[in-house]
Formats: sequence, C-alpha cells, structure tokens
Amino acid sequence: MASYDQSAWQDFGVAAAGASAALAGLVVVAVSSNLDRVLRYPWLPERVGETVSLLVAVLIESLVLLAPGQSRVALGAEMLVIGAAAWAVVTTTQVRLRRHRAQQTPAQRRVRIVARQLASLPAAIAASR
Repeated sequence: MASYDQSAWQDFGVAAAGASAALAGLVVVAVSSNLDRVLRYPWLPERVGETVSLLVAVLIESLVLLAPGQSRVALGAEMLVIGAAAWAVVTTTQVRLRRHRAQQTPAQRRVRIVARQLASLPAAIAASR
C-alpha cells in the first residue's frame, strides 16, 4: 500500500504541533504557579488534566500526521486510537465530576459536555477519510 502524500499537510501539522505544545506548556506553567488556588476547588485539577490531555492529543495527532512513509490506513488507525483515547479521558472526567453538578447551571453543564465531547470528534472524522 502506498504511503500518503504528507506535503499537503506539512504546514498544518507543524503549526498544530507548535500551537498545541505551546498551549499545553502554558497551562502547565499557569497551574503550577497557582497551585494553591487550583487546589481550592475540588473539581479544577481534573478539569486541568482534561484540558492538558486534549492539547497533548492534538500534539500527538499533529506529529503522527507528519510521520513519513506511512500508509493512509495506518494514519487513519493512529488518528482513531488517539481520538478515542482523548474521548475516553474527557468522558471519564465528566462522569467523575458529576458530583460537582450543584456548582453549575444546567445550561453550563450542557455546554461543557457538548464542547468537550466535540473536541475529540475531528480525529475520528480524519480517521474515516
């Protein structure tokens, strides 16, 4: 099976990898410099972990996109596994944080759930192409 032509995705992959790595690093620095504030809220450390996990998933997907010499099927499988892992982290976090529902309005909960679930969708769509 022939490898896919990564040249069309080169610039996008480099930009996405750089942006996601920078954002994940900024989140980690912000949390570590404000750790006492973050730990005051029992739900916030898990939300931080969820956010960093999604950014790291984008970083890994970008690097996989840039890996030379792989087939379209292999790339699709890799993207699907990474997207599924990100979805599992998000879903697990949302289930664990149900006990903190009283701190949010129903509308806030729905927006947060939908937004986080949709964050892992692009990898699944890319894997099917």
